[in-house]
Amino acid sequence: MSFALIVSVMISLVVMIASATLFVRLATGLRQLRQLADLPERLPAAPPRVSIVVSALNEAATLEPALRSLLALDYPDMEIIAIDDRSTDATGEILDRLEREDARLRVLHIRELPSGWLGKNHALQRGSELASGKYLLFTDADVVFERGALRRAVAHCESERLDHLVVLAEFIVRERLLAMLLLGGTAFMLSRQIGRAH
Repeated sequence: MSFALIVSVMISLVVMIASATLFVRLATGLRQLRQLADLPERLPAAPPRVSIVVSALNEAATLEPALRSLLALDYPDMEIIAIDDRSTDATGEILDRLEREDARLRVLHIRELPSGWLGKNHALQRGSELASGKYLLFTDADVVFERGALRRAVAHCESERLDHLVVLAEFIVRERLLAMLLLGGTAFMLSRQIGRAH
């Protein structure tokens, strides 16, 4: 047997063992994660105010369903701050129309990006400056929320006395390549988090 063949076989074995280990850690970690849908919705008697901050740059195609899902949330004390971050499509007009329909929605139009800032970071910072809630929820302009999601998330934060909560979305992907990329990226991120927890 040649030296190159032995090295190739050993590398293949190491990759297979590492892959199997990653799979086991991922499977174990996924079972430990709580599902937002399974959490109770019981809020305190005086639920804290939540400020939802949404940044949108040329999101006319996805913005309205996402914002309507936020406006349909069954949470008693919330405000939605939507930032039109220099859009060149109909994003600004959609935001203005929805703002006229619902007083819980406030719209901020950003025309120029200050020197030294990245666009989305700047937009979210500006939105957070307008926020009045105990909790800030940062979301994208193409995310559609389930009606009870915010109630469950806040109830969980209050009952567990959490200062920070990250929720993984359920992805609806119609393109196979994008689905594979999302799955691979999610597996990588979860494996890193699981490794840190042990």
